[in-house]
Amino acid sequence: MLRRYIITITVLLVAFGSTWAFSQKPKDESNSEHIYYIVKTQKGVDPEKLHDVFAPHILDEIKLVSGTTYRLKFREDPGIKELQRLIKQKGGLGIIEPDQKVLMTNPME
Repeated sequence: MLRRYIITITVLLVAFGSTWAFSQKPKDESNSEHIYYIVKTQKGVDPEKLHDVFAPHILDEIKLVSGTTYRLKFREDPGIKELQRLIKQKGGLGIIEPDQKVLMTNPME
């Protein structure tokens, strides 16, 4: 009789725990969603100028890829159209595009 109660309680706890775990939605942490872009600057452009060019948006990381090409990590995605607008407005840069390699190799980052 005691064994039956233990089995019943165990089954109910497992069922309740599973239902609860699968019903949870992922946390909305917009700060943890970093968006990466590749930008190619003109020769002689200091990488610190990138902070000025994209001033309304927060750059978390600037990493030299090669030559005058940098990988940028934004705290929140401003969108490619907005970044292209800022480049045209402030100048000093060549092209910018989403870092497709990061998007393909690590979609959960």
